Amino acid sequence: MRESEASAYVRTLAALLGAPVAFAAVLFETAIHDVIHLVWDEVPDALGWSEPAWWYVVLVPALAGVLVAAAIRLPSHGGHVPLVRSTAFPDVLSAASSMRSNATALMSTPGP
Repeated sequence: MRESEASAYVRTLAALLGAPVAFAAVLFETAIHDVIHLVWDEVPDALGWSEPAWWYVVLVPALAGVLVAAAIRLPSHGGHVPLVRSTAFPDVLSAASSMRSNATALMSTPGP
């Protein structure tokens, strides 16, 4: 595969993956916004409050903390293993350093 074909392949792959991932990110942000609006605006209005009661302001973050505590007890502690504890961390730093030096070299190279 020539370099131009590989570049076109990578761009096509990025477009095919990027569009659905961006759409999913927008959906996620919309869901978060809607939940925040529901918890802090709709529920207090439905209960007839002009502002949330003091105990409601304490209760909502406390319930969120309970959910986080439950997630920590899931297999794999509710998430991936942090990179810092991984044996691959030096390799990742090396790759990042290499990418930075390559990008610096490309940016300082005069164009055609």
